[in-house]
Amino acid sequence: MKQSKRGKTIKAGRIGKRLLIAIILFSSVITLFTSAIQLYIDFNDDLEHIHIQFDQIEKLHLKPLAENVWSFYDEMIMVQLQAWVELPAIEYLEVSVENHRGWKAGTIPHGKTIEKSFKLIHSSPHRQIDVGTLRVIASLDETYHSLIRKWGVILSTNIIKIFLVASFIFFLFHFQVTRHLLHIASFTNDLDVNKSFIPLKLSRKDHPNREDELDKIVRAINNRTQTLKSNQDYLEDRIAERTKELETQKKIAENLARLDPLTGLSNRRAFFEYGLLLENQIARHHHHFSIIMLDIDHFKKINDCYGHEMGDEALKTLAEHLNAIVRSSDILGRLGGEEFAIIMPHASSEEAAIMSERLKTAISKIVLSDNEQRIRFTVSFGIAECNEKITSFQQVLNNADKALYQAKNEGRNTFRIYQGEC
Repeated sequence: MKQSKRGKTIKAGRIGKRLLIAIILFSSVITLFTSAIQLYIDFNDDLEHIHIQFDQIEKLHLKPLAENVWSFYDEMIMVQLQAWVELPAIEYLEVSVENHRGWKAGTIPHGKTIEKSFKLIHSSPHRQIDVGTLRVIASLDETYHSLIRKWGVILSTNIIKIFLVASFIFFLFHFQVTRHLLHIASFTNDLDVNKSFIPLKLSRKDHPNREDELDKIVRAINNRTQTLKSNQDYLEDRIAERTKELETQKKIAENLARLDPLTGLSNRRAFFEYGLLLENQIARHHHHFSIIMLDIDHFKKINDCYGHEMGDEALKTLAEHLNAIVRSSDILGRLGGEEFAIIMPHASSEEAAIMSERLKTAISKIVLSDNEQRIRFTVSFGIAECNEKITSFQQVLNNADKALYQAKNEGRNTFRIYQGEC
């Protein structure tokens, strides 16, 4: 027996045992049938032999016996009867005459018998005279005993032959088929497509020009296993490729969820995440930062006079210029509408003011075209700084918004620094 990985037990020889039982049963039935026919033929031959003996008595010995009975030649009558009783199966003979005198030889057997009577006729020149009757009884006991002996011999010899033939076929079947089937079953149970492919081979000589059923099974299993292995590798590659694509798409989706679709800048959510992260860094390392808030002056007028497409073009152009001028460490985002904000890590309000001036100058040179019309716009700025006294990102943003409101009220196209206490 061999234990498979799945905990199932492969029991050897079941097919061979069933084949052995089938051979024994079939051979036994054939033996019984042929033996019955043979015994029936032998029984009929024995009966035929008895009837032949009766015919010989009638044809060869009946007339001399009738002459002896006519002459009452007792000695010759008994000699004849004694001679006949020695014949096989003849057990009893009796001659009877009309005056009840008779002659007997042998004993009347018990059991199965065959009996036949013959008329004893004396032939004279003028007529034939009935002088008596010969009664012959043959026993069938010896016939039956002989049949039983024959049956025993046939049965014992056939049992030996059946056993020897069945054992040979069983051994041959196990050697030629069963052990290979067990090997195939073990191979398929232990098959793992994740491991390197090792083809199935039977422990016998290869005959390429004489492929049998087992060779076809092995070839089919190897082909199917190789196909499964190839499919497994292909699926694993496809899964890995698809997983990579999904991860890439996930990153793209996450980035898109954090970007403003119009300008490509960080949206409000991403900007606040950066701000809160910076707030935590400030609390740990006691750094400072500044925030610049800005929006386009009279942006509603641009939308109303030139349409929203031109308004969108103004927002995109502003974002491009902001992105080109701010430092690589600065965080730029669109908070909504025409409102933008810049986080400048490690920058003071004076440094933020310098950056605002640069941005204001660059933006004033922007010219948009709409049907031969030249469109210009300005931007107002509000600046607030956070230091060791106040590290709240939200508070600094509110302060920058207040400074922006002040710049709007004081003429626009300028910047103001929040003068309150941070």
